[in-house]
Amino acid sequence: MYFHLRDTTLSILAILVLSITLCIPALAVASGELILSAVKAPIASNGTTVGAPTDFVITFANPDPDFKGISLRTGDTVEVKLDNAFTNTGVGQNTMVLLQGWPQSPPAPGPFLWSTGVSGNTITATLNQDFKVGQFGPGSKQAHLILFGFDNPTVPGVYKFELTINREKSNKSKKGKGSKKSGKSKKTLTGSGSVRIIPDARPSVEPISFFSGPPGPPPPFYNPLYQTLELGDPARQVGLYLWDANDAPFVGVDIHSTLSPTYYQLVDAAAVVVGEIWITHPAGAIAFSLQSVGLVPGGPPSIAVPAFLTGLPVGLLGIQFNPDPWVTGDYEIAISMKNGNEKTLFVTVTE
Repeated sequence: MYFHLRDTTLSILAILVLSITLCIPALAVASGELILSAVKAPIASNGTTVGAPTDFVITFANPDPDFKGISLRTGDTVEVKLDNAFTNTGVGQNTMVLLQGWPQSPPAPGPFLWSTGVSGNTITATLNQDFKVGQFGPGSKQAHLILFGFDNPTVPGVYKFELTINREKSNKSKKGKGSKKSGKSKKTLTGSGSVRIIPDARPSVEPISFFSGPPGPPPPFYNPLYQTLELGDPARQVGLYLWDANDAPFVGVDIHSTLSPTYYQLVDAAAVVVGEIWITHPAGAIAFSLQSVGLVPGGPPSIAVPAFLTGLPVGLLGIQFNPDPWVTGDYEIAISMKNGNEKTLFVTVTE
């Protein structure tokens, strides 16, 4: 089931198939300050375009699954205050989705562990159940703002927002010489960041998770952005959402190999280069490769499909990376669109 911006109420099933995008690594520091980054989410081509419905992802902890996120407990809140230039239209549903650092992966396959409330330009998620590190993967790392009831600023530029995490931590009673201590203490994490609102949508590539196979559906889904493999195993397939400069789905796009094993091109149906792929590899690795995965027998490599949640048409290209079967180490697969964005996939091969 797919939904269009503005004219629908989100169902639990649909909202659980969210796509987000890899953000700049960020860490919560011991002082209680959060380092934040924000990028357009992949479920719409214009989530950070002037005047369009607001749809972007805030990262507040390193998305690498080797790093812990932030544990949240029942009653904790995650609050985002947008710049006044964002317009609350009062029409359309607004949802904040807390994620573990990779696309389409809220912490549980059932209803959300939180509820979303909106007051003016402040959006708040209030935990109805615990969302702790180890209980649901690495814990909470990102907030995806799906604000069908907001419009982006009408002037391009960089706009600030604030994010606050209020955590209630229960303290056990402490008995001492004639003293007793009990109750609750609050630890607040705060930070400010900015999101760039652009004048027009640009070509974009967005890795998605549901294409990579089990676990899921329903979520949580496999992490296509950070993969750890044993020697000799292929990486999971990864799906790429593709939009062109006209806000249209990029169809007929395929991977073109070159004379260099570390460099590939993305070409459209007219053989025009529309993107590039650079592969960084461990020392000694030579027998690695990348190719597209056909989604329709006899059809073009990338096909038009409805994007999850929004139902907007988007191009979907499947890719398959095969690391060197005899060499351990780290690979980085940097995928960029001409005059557009760039995303990187990380693959680690161990003994």
